[in-house]
Amino acid sequence: MKLLKIFFVPLLLASMRTVSGTTLPEVCLQPGLEPLQSCLQQAAREAVPEPISQLFEYVAGANVVQDHGEEASPLIVACMQNMQTVAALFLTLAMQVMQAGLQTPQQQIQQGFAEFDAKQTQLFANEGFDQIESGVRSSGIRHSRKLSGLLQEALEATSTPRVAPPGQGAPDAGPPSAEDVFSGLLYAAKKAGDRVRLHEQELIYHRHIRGIRIVEGLQTPVFVFHDFLAADVPAAVRFLLEKQVKFGTARPSLVQIGVGNGDVPVHLLSPQKDPNAGAAAGDPYSLQSRLQYIGVDTYFQSEPGPDVGSTVEQLQQKNIYLEQLYQQTAARLQPLQQQKPDLYFLRGQHEEALLSQLPDQSVDLLFVSDLVGEEDVSANLWTSAGNSTKTRDIETNYNPNAARDPSHPNANVQIRGDFVSDRLASLYQLWSSKVKYGGIMAGAGILGKQIVEAVCDFRTANEVHVTGAGVYWWYVEPPEE
Repeated sequence: MKLLKIFFVPLLLASMRTVSGTTLPEVCLQPGLEPLQSCLQQAAREAVPEPISQLFEYVAGANVVQDHGEEASPLIVACMQNMQTVAALFLTLAMQVMQAGLQTPQQQIQQGFAEFDAKQTQLFANEGFDQIESGVRSSGIRHSRKLSGLLQEALEATSTPRVAPPGQGAPDAGPPSAEDVFSGLLYAAKKAGDRVRLHEQELIYHRHIRGIRIVEGLQTPVFVFHDFLAADVPAAVRFLLEKQVKFGTARPSLVQIGVGNGDVPVHLLSPQKDPNAGAAAGDPYSLQSRLQYIGVDTYFQSEPGPDVGSTVEQLQQKNIYLEQLYQQTAARLQPLQQQKPDLYFLRGQHEEALLSQLPDQSVDLLFVSDLVGEEDVSANLWTSAGNSTKTRDIETNYNPNAARDPSHPNANVQIRGDFVSDRLASLYQLWSSKVKYGGIMAGAGILGKQIVEAVCDFRTANEVHVTGAGVYWWYVEPPEE
């Protein structure tokens, strides 16, 4: 899922000045999702600032995930729409500021939150709501309450003026300007939109994971969902590293299996371009300065993958592409390697041989990408072990519709017990052995069939943490005696 990235201060204020005094269609000033959608369809492109249209797409683009063969509950749809309406309110108020210079939207904000709370309370009291699956129901209740908790933050964001730079204004800045209120409203809209997207994300994960079939008398892992929206995998890796720093790790070490195009090290180690985004480049206390990074990848596939129709000729073409990808990634990382002597980019025929050089319990975070040149890691793992997909038992999951609908994400996912791939089990064991006790073993691609299958087999009856961008992890613990 891609998130909206907005640098509020310069962009929003520039937008405000550009459109100040613009006459907007009447529909743009009416509260609600539908009027706002009509506004953005009718208004001239130059009339509405781009951040407003982007935020609307971000909020309105969230959907309740439907079960295959069944329509989503109207009550859950209503719950999501009520949350979206709060975000739309902030965007509408922002356009009222543009139109008439409204500077005190506190009353409208309080009224909007009161109406939201009343609608959700009535919805949750509906007899039909208790009949909805508990994981879906609790997600709606929890995120609605979190959204209600944004009221005070929204009021402060739209009532507090910016602090004047030293020597450029009186200590008492007075009431907020229209620009202050405008940027505060878009900030509040983004915060409300984040809550909508978190609710959507949790519904997606819930539907995907609840379909895992339990066989052989084993137990599923205990999935723990985190309220973190990762724009992409690199952002999720930063989130995990910051967890380690928070727990007192002075110089966190990261080993990445599957470097791909180098997005993760570039995101983590490139100098900050925005001075407001965090510690400046060269700051000895910044994550960029303290992180020790080792990237490992083969950029080579030894056998045709398990996909139907894969041929030797296709394998050759794939390896030509992987070689080109390696050369591009090496060139991309070279400037960073010159700046950071503790950045290592290693290539070898087998990741295991490279990892065997690492001491056990030496890494704070080991991250397995779901990319080996844009292919699932598991595609290489299955073939290199000599395992054929034909030998793997395929069964449908709990949902009878899955048998008729192969697109159901877990139609062929099950915990197989003794049938688990020895290759994947040994690799998870190898990877985990390199992580310090209390460190993090993580990966991407939990929404993929082979990954969730292997994770469930390896972590049966244990915790698996899940967050945005399909990232999963667990804390490595000493073996039980």
